[in-house]
Amino acid sequence: MSEPVRGCVLLLDGTPDRSRGAVPNPTAHALAGADPRRFLATPSVDVVQLPGISGPQSVLAYLQHAAAGPGPLLVWVTGRLMVPSRRAKELHLGLSGSTPGSVRYTGLPWAWLTRTLRAHPGPLVVLADIEADTAAWPEVAAAASGGQLADGVPLFGVVTPAPATPFREAGPYTSAFLDVLRAGDPGGGPVLDVAAVHRQALDLAAPGERTLTLQYGPVGPLLANPAAAPAPVTAPAPMPVSTPVPLAVPAREPAPAPARVPEQPVRDREPARDPGRVRAPEPARDAEPVHGPDSVRATEPVRATGSVRASGPPRTANPVPAAPAPAAAVPARDDLLPGILAAARAGRHNEAAAMAAAWEQQALRTYGPDSPEAGLWTEVRADLARLAGDHGRAAGLWMSAARARLARGGPADGEALAAVKRAHYCWQHSGGQAPGLATDLLALWEQVPGGRDAAEDVRTRLRALREAPPAAAR
Repeated sequence: MSEPVRGCVLLLDGTPDRSRGAVPNPTAHALAGADPRRFLATPSVDVVQLPGISGPQSVLAYLQHAAAGPGPLLVWVTGRLMVPSRRAKELHLGLSGSTPGSVRYTGLPWAWLTRTLRAHPGPLVVLADIEADTAAWPEVAAAASGGQLADGVPLFGVVTPAPATPFREAGPYTSAFLDVLRAGDPGGGPVLDVAAVHRQALDLAAPGERTLTLQYGPVGPLLANPAAAPAPVTAPAPMPVSTPVPLAVPAREPAPAPARVPEQPVRDREPARDPGRVRAPEPARDAEPVHGPDSVRATEPVRATGSVRASGPPRTANPVPAAPAPAAAVPARDDLLPGILAAARAGRHNEAAAMAAAWEQQALRTYGPDSPEAGLWTEVRADLARLAGDHGRAAGLWMSAARARLARGGPADGEALAAVKRAHYCWQHSGGQAPGLATDLLALWEQVPGGRDAAEDVRTRLRALREAPPAAAR
């Protein structure tokens, strides 16, 4: 029997020590503590963690070994992209001790990574949550827009400008991606779509304007779906027991027709048992189908009380095909809200948002994008964003919910007006995001009765924000 194909998760951290001192990269630390063996949809997974490794040749050896296997391969890259301070501006992933002056010798050329992984024969994805310093940013932006950063390798993630002070928490994209992985897709199969998880993570992380988002290439079956329903275990079909056929013995001479003898019951004509052989179990006589307590037994066969005339093989009733299992429906929102709100109130906002987003996707597939069921989950996500303090995102979600309610019920729908009011409240607390949201909010107030005063309030606040100094606007 062939052994199952083993998967591999390679965690590569390219954070130069000099930029962080003794503090490890919190993003890489979060990945290592998230049980990476559960990431892949395969029973056997090897995890290789390379924190603070020095020397590009050592990293290349690990990459070549991981790419040689046929199983699914996930390479998660964290750290910093750099370019040499002199000569060629080739992108490098900084390693231990890398500086702009030494990265040409101490860093890993990014082209080595893509060229090595391109030879992998099985499912592959590279997830990146990396930063780029000021000198490398133009090269990174050009490579990302032209596709050279992926160079034929499935690549998903973000590139952010290097901060002046190292972050003390994991990157928002990685945190959101891990939360979406933990929540899974309750209505999906055993494998998650990497592109869908990537989009949900971006939706939760809400990256800034200068963040470069990476999404290149299709990905095969790779990420495990922890929320998928287990496959039904069906009992194997019973093997048919063939009736032994006696060997035909030619008659020596034609025998006269015997006198008619009354037929004996079947139980009196059992074949003789051979004590030297193990006989297959015989099917039970007069067997009845198993009925549930509420089953109707009107079609139960009548059993004969006298002798049975064996004029041929016994007839078997045609089996009744089992009714197909009904499609899984989305549980009621009120049944799921307590657990989601408990996570939000405990401070696990990304986890709560990921759970709500997963159930929203299930409602979209089950009921459609314009259904009230899907709209309710949009409102849940809006309230979760408000609880997390992201008022700009909450305002945008409430406006989406209001537009959906107006499309279904028109301006007379009181719930649509309530959604616009909630969007207005969150917009008032959205700070620097308010100007970008004002146009949509004004359009909504113009569609509901009594919205003139509220629309004027939006215009007044918008003028105040535009006339205020930059510091006050923030």
